[in-house]
Amino acid sequence: MYYSLRGTLIAADGRSAAVECGGVGYLCTVSAQTYSQLPEPGEEVLLYTHLSVREDAMELYGFSTQVERSCFRERDTDSERQVHVQVTEHVIHTRDTVPHA
Repeated sequence: MYYSLRGTLIAADGRSAAVECGGVGYLCTVSAQTYSQLPEPGEEVLLYTHLSVREDAMELYGFSTQVERSCFRERDTDSERQVHVQVTEHVIHTRDTVPHA
């Protein structure tokens, strides 16, 4: 949904960075690698983003490079597949052990 954010770095705390774009502040979770490359607050920053939408949360991740974002997406997709496989196995196991009425 969001490809990138370019704006003024408002604040950063090691785990996240707040970027103001057009009067709206976006809070992005960042890696240590990205954090180490952030400019000083008040300076312009570009973060490549990934929006993770889950049942209970929406989280925006920011990356200093497209390569880092791609690596994250591959890992995130693998995690989603693992959860899907676990849920599917649970459903199959439950169907086999629960008597049908």
